[in-house]
Amino acid sequence: MSITTRINSKVEHLKNNAERAYRKVKMKIGLSLPSNYLSGTYTDPVSSIYYSALGPVDSGLQLLRSEIECIELGFFMENTPAEQIEKAVQNVWSAGLEVSVHAYLPEKIEGDDLTSIYTWLKSLLPILEDHQEKLVINLHALASVNGNLDRLKEKTVENLKKLADLATAQKLPVYFALELNRSKGEVDPSTTYLGVLDMCLRINSQQAGIGWDWGHAYANVLKHLLPPEPPPSFLRKVIHTHIHDLGPNGGTHWPLTCGTVPLVGLS
Repeated sequence: MSITTRINSKVEHLKNNAERAYRKVKMKIGLSLPSNYLSGTYTDPVSSIYYSALGPVDSGLQLLRSEIECIELGFFMENTPAEQIEKAVQNVWSAGLEVSVHAYLPEKIEGDDLTSIYTWLKSLLPILEDHQEKLVINLHALASVNGNLDRLKEKTVENLKKLADLATAQKLPVYFALELNRSKGEVDPSTTYLGVLDMCLRINSQQAGIGWDWGHAYANVLKHLLPPEPPPSFLRKVIHTHIHDLGPNGGTHWPLTCGTVPLVGLS
């Protein structure tokens, strides 16, 4: 084999390795939509707005499919019917898109089965790998108007660790992202980079990481509660992001066209 052939072979080998590495870490661009709309229920005011803009959920998701790869089920609470969440996920999968879930962290966790805690997982987990490699569940820390910060932090760590440990023990491809929250006057252990990072480090699980909400973070930056950039140790634990802008009065979840959150355009 000539030197040129060997070099070309080596270059091709490196290219293949680089492509595999890129595929492994490739980020998926998604859009958050309310579970009512995704399940085909358009009677509430918010979902009716999405219906007016996108049409029925099946055609709406097909319209979005050319631009994005993933749909996040917008935040819902424990009293949301499991059937609604199951139907919403099935509709996303039927459109050929992947899904993530913005759920809740239970205040009390009982049982040794993840599907007994999140009952909507029962019908979804057996067919999850037919549609995607893993499921990310984004969660808020436990917070309270008049709570004790240390106790809320301890309980958040305890409960999220239970969830992550159950996923590990059951060999489930389910990962939990602890969200960086906007400071809203509540007692909340997750409104700073170091607060969220400390909880994740104490949970110490490969199936738990950080959900970096850019809009929440920058709202806290403008209140002088955070520096503009998180530390590298925070970034290394990020497994999920929420990317949105701030409105004229500081409200979150506005379109990125507002120009408040500092973003650098990519060419």
